[in-house]
Formats: sequence, C-alpha cells, structure tokens
Amino acid sequence: RLGIVAYSSTSELVCPMLSNKGALLACIDEIAYNGGLTNTAHAIGDAGEQLDLLSSSSRIRLIEVITDGQSSATGLTRQAAEEEKAKGVIILAIGVGNGVNAQELQAMASEPKASHWTTLGSFESLLRLSEAISGSCVPEIQGGSDRIWECRSVDSRSTDDWCAKSCYDSDGQLVAACDPASGSARVCRCPVDCKVGRWTAWSRCS
Repeated sequence: RLGIVAYSSTSELVCPMLSNKGALLACIDEIAYNGGLTNTAHAIGDAGEQLDLLSSSSRIRLIEVITDGQSSATGLTRQAAEEEKAKGVIILAIGVGNGVNAQELQAMASEPKASHWTTLGSFESLLRLSEAISGSCVPEIQGGSDRIWECRSVDSRSTDDWCAKSCYDSDGQLVAACDPASGSARVCRCPVDCKVGRWTAWSRCS
C-alpha cells in the first residue's frame, strides 16, 4: 500500500494508504501544489503515523521524502527521521534541483547512506528514479548519490529527455557511451531546455 503526504508550511495526508493502483493514480491527479515553507519534519511525522496505524512492523515500511528545498527546521527534520528509522522504517531522501541541502538529505537517509539518498537535476528524472527503486525488493536507490542510474554523458548540452532515450538500451542497461565504468563518460546534470507555457489570463493578486 502507498499513501502520500504533501507539505509546505504545514503537512497534509492527501492520499490515504491505498493498494488499488487506479484509485491511487486518481488521487495523485487531484493533488495541488502549494507554495510556502518546507516543513519536512512534520511530513515525516505524519507519514510515520500512517505506517504505525496501517502497516505491520513485520513488513518492509518505507518513507520516501522528495523535496526541492531545504527544510525550515533542519534539527527537527533530522530528529523526525531518526525516530522513524529507530522503528525500522526505511527512509529514502531525494532532492530535486539546486536548492536542496545534500547534508540534510544524507542525515535523513537510512543506512547504508550511499544507497538511500540522491539528487536529481529536475522532476522529469523521477521516472528513471522510480524504475531504479522498483528494481529492488528492499527499496533502495541503486548507485545512490553517485547517480549511476541517471544521466551520464560527455555531451554537456544533454537534456533529461535525451539521456532517457540515449543512455539506456532496450533492457534498461547503461550503454558504453554513458557508463562511467567505460572510463569515457562523466556525470552530467542534464540541464532542462527552457519551455514556454501557454498564455493564460492574468489572475488576481492574493
């Protein structure tokens, strides 16, 4: 089962623990983005409460933290993460973009750290990440902070879309040109090309 806690200045259980894929996807489609602060500690606590209520401690229990910034209270965030890990919960910490705090992500992550935290250049890379996580019975990020599952290319003009189409073969394995084991590749952040959105009417200031 999977549930979702959304958070900004506060946190909210937006999708309860569900096992039905269709119901979960429908719930995800209804989630609205809310700006504000980054109350990661409260979100971890809310997620932990759901696991305590609805998931047996004998099962693999996971909290996947996805953030595009640094938490509003780093100390409280680390404390909340430690409390859940002490109960046997696995925490994956995923940062997106340039505003994240790598040290905070590492502090939240379960052991071994190297396979339980990472950063992404953009949200588009979450698809590749989800594939990497789902390939393991016990959830982990294969390669973790080394990003071997994401883009590695000698082309600095690459985009995430280019990497997804060009860096992996039909079996999902890195091709030699993108594999650091070949000695010729290097990590790249895959900058996302600028996209111009559709024109919309001005909204009232709030």
